[in-house]
Amino acid sequence: MWKMLGLRDMAKPMIAQVQGYCIMGGCMVATMCDLIVASEDAQFSERASRQGGASTEYFTYVWELGYRKAKEYLMTGDFFDAQEAYRLGMVNKVVPLEKLEEETLDLANRISMQGASSLKYIKQAVNFIQDNQGFREGIRYFINLHQLTHAQRTLMGSDSPQAAQAQGATSVRDRIARRDGQFKDKV
Repeated sequence: MWKMLGLRDMAKPMIAQVQGYCIMGGCMVATMCDLIVASEDAQFSERASRQGGASTEYFTYVWELGYRKAKEYLMTGDFFDAQEAYRLGMVNKVVPLEKLEEETLDLANRISMQGASSLKYIKQAVNFIQDNQGFREGIRYFINLHQLTHAQRTLMGSDSPQAAQAQGATSVRDRIARRDGQFKDKV
């Protein structure tokens, strides 16, 4: 996660271009960027709760979606689409898939016409405000929780390939199907 904060703290504006499924680590990378342009087919989800985990992405969801929606999507692991992400303020623009690259580059070009120092200071100021509201400390807290859940699952043996095989899951696809099978209506 600290590398992701490095992405957030870069002097230049960072724009994520999202299409299709943006899950777990993909959400972490996208939410560390300054802006997100998503195609209409984009689907977002944080599924760590389905694996008994507490990922660091949890905290970015609080900032991106607000408390109640963050709890809903984190506790269920359900997907939400690009329009919902836009409505909640996580995504800046939703565009047709065939226009995704063009629209993202257009946004990047418009931003690049501004003064580099202005962009740097705007980004620093917004990040400073967010950090003073507890963002960075929240990330630190969730990193600790994330590591704790990994340690607990390892101690219980649920993270091992042997445990998965004992449960009848012989491939990654089998493990995902076993984990998400009970959520079929909301996968």
